[in-house]
Amino acid sequence: MISIFLGIDVNLLFKPIQRKWGSLFILAGGGIGYDSAGKRVEQIGDSHCGGILQAGIGLYYNLWKNWAFRVEYRYYHLSEPFRDDTGLNSHSVLLGISF
Repeated sequence: MISIFLGIDVNLLFKPIQRKWGSLFILAGGGIGYDSAGKRVEQIGDSHCGGILQAGIGLYYNLWKNWAFRVEYRYYHLSEPFRDDTGLNSHSVLLGISF
C-alpha cells in the first residue's frame, strides 16, 4: 500500500556569511499536512494530521550569474501536533542547482 503525505510548510533562510564565491545559510521552518495511510501510524497517531518541523545548514557556491551549486544537510521531524507521540525523524543531505 502506498501512503502519501501532502501538506504545506514555510521555511526561513538566513545567510550569515555572504562572499563573492557564495554563501553559508541556516534554514528553519514548519508546517502541517495530511497522510493517506488507511491505518494507524504508531509514531504519529491516527488522526492523519501531521506537523512538520525542519532545520538545516548549507552552502551556496556561485557558478554563473544567478546560478549556484547547493549542498545542504536537513533534519525533518514529523509528528501529530495535537497529541503526545514519538514522531518520525529524518536526516537528509541534498545536492542541487539553484537559479
